[in-house]
Formats: sequence, structure tokens, C-alpha cells
Amino acid sequence: DRNPRQQPEKWSTMTKLTPVVILIALVSSVAYAHTIVEIHGAGTTNPSKFFWKVMDLFEEEARADIRLTYRAVGSSTGQFEFAGVGNNNISFNDFGAGDIPMTQQRYNQVTQGVNARKMVHVPFAVGAIGIFHSVPAADLGGSPLDLNACLLARIFLRNITTWDDPAIISLNPTLNVPANTNIRV
Repeated sequence: DRNPRQQPEKWSTMTKLTPVVILIALVSSVAYAHTIVEIHGAGTTNPSKFFWKVMDLFEEEARADIRLTYRAVGSSTGQFEFAGVGNNNISFNDFGAGDIPMTQQRYNQVTQGVNARKMVHVPFAVGAIGIFHSVPAADLGGSPLDLNACLLARIFLRNITTWDDPAIISLNPTLNVPANTNIRV
């Protein structure tokens, strides 16, 4: 049996091909009047090594002379640059990547505002997020802290703000924290 925490040996075919298909679409949409076709992207750091590997392979195998770049600058910066914030809505990049989709307001800015253009969100990778807590082991009653996805969402939305909330206690009956102990997010 494979350890569930161990990274898979190979990327799935879909995970490998999705960015390649996107890059092919971008390359084919660029006029070939120039000797070199350049495609630039920026955004989240999470898939940067994957992007760089795919881009290297694509540049090696392409028939056209292409240059592909991706700057791992963070989701927000990637969105600002793609939307052309501070640049009269003219994009600094050909594509962006983010951990979250654009807000409706930013999407409208890109597709309906000055210098409007078409865009599409394409999910291409899944990443994990680790959650840490500050509840002392003695207060856990010998059990690990159990927080499911819905409970975490309510905590991050600040709908649940204390460790003694009934929803947390229902999943953690041995939890013994002082009343009204705040959850720091």
C-alpha cells in the first residue's frame, strides 16, 4: 500500500495535459508575424515548478520559436497584472494563475471595461492546505482535534470564533478549553 502522504510517482495525464492545451491555445492565438512568439504569465507560487517544467518541454518540442515565462508572484499580483490594474486595463500578461477564481467585479473589469477582452477560468491543479491550531494537548483530552471542511469554513468565515462553540464540541467531546477562548485566524 502507498502512504497517502507520499506524492504520487507520476502526474495524471489530465494534470499534465491541461496546461499544455492552454499553452497551445495561447500560442495558436498569437499572430506568427514575428520570428519569436512570447507568452508570459504570472500568479500563484504553488504550481510554479510544474509550469516551468511544462514550459521547458513545450519550448523544446514546439515547431515555432517560442519563449514562455511564468513569474511566481502570488495570486493577487497575478490577478492584478492579468486584469491590467493601474495600466488602463491592459494586461501585463497573457495568462495568470491563482488559488482562487477572480471576483465577479474583477471578471467584469476584464470582460466589460475599458480594453475589454474574453477570459476563462480553467482549473488545472489541486493543492493541499495545512491547518495548524493552538489548543494545548492537555486540553484535547487525549484525542486529536477533529475539524471537518464545513467547520473550518465556518471558522475562516468567522461564524465560529471560540473553541468551545457547540459545533466544535460535538466533533470533539473530550475537548476541555476555557470558556470563550478565541480562535485566532
